[in-house]
Amino acid sequence: MRTASKRSLVPLAAVLALGIGVTGCAGGATGSPGGAEPTPDLEADVTITVGDLPPTSEAEKRTFFESQVEAFMAENPNITVEAVEDTWNPQTFQAQLAADSLPTVLSVAFTEANALAGRGQVAELGQAIELAGLGAQLNPDLLELVSDDEGGIFAVPTSAQALGLVYNRDLFVQAGLDPDAPPQTWDELRDAAKQITAKTGAAGFATMTTENQGGWMLAAGIYSYGGTVEDAKGKKATFNDEPATEYLELLQKMRWDDGSMGSNFLYNAGALVQDFSAGKVGMFIGFSGLYRPAVIRNQMPAENFGMAPMPVGAGAEPASLTGGTIQVVSPSATAEERVAAVKWIDYFHLKKFTDEELAVAQAESAASSAQAVTVPERPAISQEAYDQYFEWIQPYVNVPLDNFGSYTAAFEKQNLLPEPAVKAQEVYAELDVVVQKVLTEQGSDVGAVLTEAETAVNRLLGR
Repeated sequence: MRTASKRSLVPLAAVLALGIGVTGCAGGATGSPGGAEPTPDLEADVTITVGDLPPTSEAEKRTFFESQVEAFMAENPNITVEAVEDTWNPQTFQAQLAADSLPTVLSVAFTEANALAGRGQVAELGQAIELAGLGAQLNPDLLELVSDDEGGIFAVPTSAQALGLVYNRDLFVQAGLDPDAPPQTWDELRDAAKQITAKTGAAGFATMTTENQGGWMLAAGIYSYGGTVEDAKGKKATFNDEPATEYLELLQKMRWDDGSMGSNFLYNAGALVQDFSAGKVGMFIGFSGLYRPAVIRNQMPAENFGMAPMPVGAGAEPASLTGGTIQVVSPSATAEERVAAVKWIDYFHLKKFTDEELAVAQAESAASSAQAVTVPERPAISQEAYDQYFEWIQPYVNVPLDNFGSYTAAFEKQNLLPEPAVKAQEVYAELDVVVQKVLTEQGSDVGAVLTEAETAVNRLLGR
């Protein structure tokens, strides 16, 4: 039996992203855990800016965010928080860094951790995490993904995901499938996709193929068949082998033999979620957080959204590509600002998991603002604390948790594998082409397409 290889976690291993990688030169110094650091004055008045304030067009989310800022400042009278709408944008990040105009705190996809820390573009937070009293609360497995060999910590993980099968429960019913027994293997998924298309006319299965997301999905498929994309040090492509071939040949059969993948083969995530929400797609690979754009933005009935674990291919061990969100701090932040930043990160993103009063208050506020309370995901804190949190907020939960049952039940038996450690987004851009060729050029030679991509990726990794 071939099993999914559980690669050693290289320092700052990258995980999930929908954006594109950063380019540019190193920024300011971040500080070193081994060097002398100034001891911050925890009573000093300090002002920080926090990014990701929802725009005015999302009035309810903005109101909730601003309410949390006010509550945080009331609890921390020496810290002033100025919320700004800046979000992670690789096209403007370099200019903001050079102009020292980055927010003190910014949400970034896990996939950027390696590059940002390696170029000195984010602050080292080890001291701040300890002084803010956050160290013991964090999931050590996630913390390892944002730490280096010398003990430096360069981000605070605040959400984690495992890719899995997103499916439309209503289309399952229409097709005569059991929505409480979604496919567990790729072979089962192929059969279900054919049945959905035959009975409903919808695409039984679809996949992202553009904007680096096709490469992301190909990596997820390769992992599910027991393969890898790069070697552990990111020096060489490893995907030109049986797992990738089997996965791509499956897609090829579904597309050209079964006709179960619809007619759009140039999807990005937004367009795919939109068609899925409209009942035009039965299944796709994604993460649980896509519940929010599907149900809240696109008005998909909540009871129709289903989530299952990543399908398993050809006898491999259950495995899933992981991802999520980290909070980074500007490299120009002072020692006092770093502690204040971590306190804000803890309050806004994590404290609800350990403070019943806050958990209930935030859940009540979110529910009244028509936000999702709350979508199951891999916890950034301990599983015990996560379970306790759900008990606290039970009266305000407006997400059909049973629809995620098989997804969460798989957590204990899945191997969680990080994204390629080096140049993940650039590698994904090369792999976009692979998926597109297989789905748009009938009779494509999968081996030849993989060999061509292998050459391109090895050239990329050798730079």
